[in-house]
Amino acid sequence: MEAEFEDLLGHDEVRAWLASQDLEIPSSREAEFFRLLDVDGSGKLSLDELVSGVARLKGPARNMDLSLLSIELRQMKEHMSQLVRAKIP
Repeated sequence: MEAEFEDLLGHDEVRAWLASQDLEIPSSREAEFFRLLDVDGSGKLSLDELVSGVARLKGPARNMDLSLLSIELRQMKEHMSQLVRAKIP
C-alpha cells in the first residue's frame, strides 16, 4: 500500500491538495509521510487516518519533523525494553 500511496503522491492534483493544506512532501520523505499517516500500523490508510493525519501535520515542516521524532523515540523505547527483558533471567 505504501508504494501505491507514493504513486498517488505523483499526481499534480494530490500535490496541489497537500500544498493547500500547507504540506510540502519532498519525494525523499514520502515513505515517512505514509508512516505518520498510518497510525494503526496496518500498512493501509483509512479515510479517517488520512484526514486526521493531514490535519495533525499541516503547517510548517517542523510539525512533520516532530511527529517523525516522536515515532522514532517510541520505536527506540520499545527496542530498549526488549533488550532489557532479554537480559533479565
